Amino acid sequence: MTTPRIAIAGAGFAGLAAARQLARLARTEADIHLFDRHAFTTMIPALPDVAGGRLDPNRIRADIAALTKPEIHVHIETVQKIDLEQKELTTAGSTFAFDFLILATGAAADTRGLRQPPLDAAHTLATLDDANRIRQDFTAFVLARSAPTAVVVGGGYTGLELACNLKSLAARHGKTARVIVVEMKDAILAGLPEKIRSYLEAQARRQGIDLATGVRVTEFDGANVALSNGNRLEDVFFCWSTGTRRALPELHGEHREIPDGRILVDEFLRLPQHPQTFVAGDAAAILVKDVPLRKAVNFAYYSGLAAGRNVLKSLRGQPLRPFRPVDLGWVIPFGQTAAGQALGIDFLKGRLPLAMHYAMCGYRNFNLGHQLYFAGVAVRALTGRL
Repeated sequence: MTTPRIAIAGAGFAGLAAARQLARLARTEADIHLFDRHAFTTMIPALPDVAGGRLDPNRIRADIAALTKPEIHVHIETVQKIDLEQKELTTAGSTFAFDFLILATGAAADTRGLRQPPLDAAHTLATLDDANRIRQDFTAFVLARSAPTAVVVGGGYTGLELACNLKSLAARHGKTARVIVVEMKDAILAGLPEKIRSYLEAQARRQGIDLATGVRVTEFDGANVALSNGNRLEDVFFCWSTGTRRALPELHGEHREIPDGRILVDEFLRLPQHPQTFVAGDAAAILVKDVPLRKAVNFAYYSGLAAGRNVLKSLRGQPLRPFRPVDLGWVIPFGQTAAGQALGIDFLKGRLPLAMHYAMCGYRNFNLGHQLYFAGVAVRALTGRL
């Protein structure tokens, strides 16, 4: 009898969690293969701090091989296409046939609205390479100008975190940078509770960050930006942060998506049309009371565990277990402060939620050294020494 083959596409929080769940199958019930384009995985929530030079980039990454058991076959290859009907996964170098699939390819920067030709002059923030590039390029940009200006398009979580980090990075080089957040909606952080939104808006203005709401970029030529309100900004450092969408571009076979490309799954994280395919993490549209669950590290981690567990149950002919996410809250770090909802409290603000953010980055980190590093960062955040 042929040993079943399981493919896990993506080695982020969801993919690694699934691999850990399934590792017990190796050499007994299944042949398990993990695919990722990088040899390392990344603590995504810490990317804005790395871009701003506040955190050591080596403390938010870890080698995939060191995080997986020897029974897992790790392939450092980019997944280019998945055919759900044929049960095939294609990389640049090969085609892999699978019996079960866990799709956990995560999210990539959404650049659909960036239609101008000089894309290489626009900075996005979705990977560690992006964060390192922003830090290096913005440092060079600041040092070469007496009055540097940065434009961050997108007034959501990542855009605001990036804006305050660029402001502080310039200050560490002895420069005062003008940082402008451009948001096409009428307010930043649209959809958040008003207390939290207003608090962070006030903090942005207090830190000297300009907020241009109800405005969109009409032109970017690689150096200069034109806005829909008629303003034109010359010689800017340009960042595009308007959200993310599913990272895997080609997925063949019947399935349903929501507007950001996430794939709709049932309560077991399966594709109803393809019951041997499970989706987890930021690639999955998991509905809770008919609303897609937001993208978050904990949801990615626990959905990966659940997907791995249900593949195991499928192999053994056992009933599947529904995924029931528990929402412990969220925090938006913003310089020396933060705001969010956590621990049953609707409105947390100040240093405590900031410390909680870094403590969680430590708790979900990849090894003891990284965890201790973030514990120290959390203490400095709580005491105002960050």
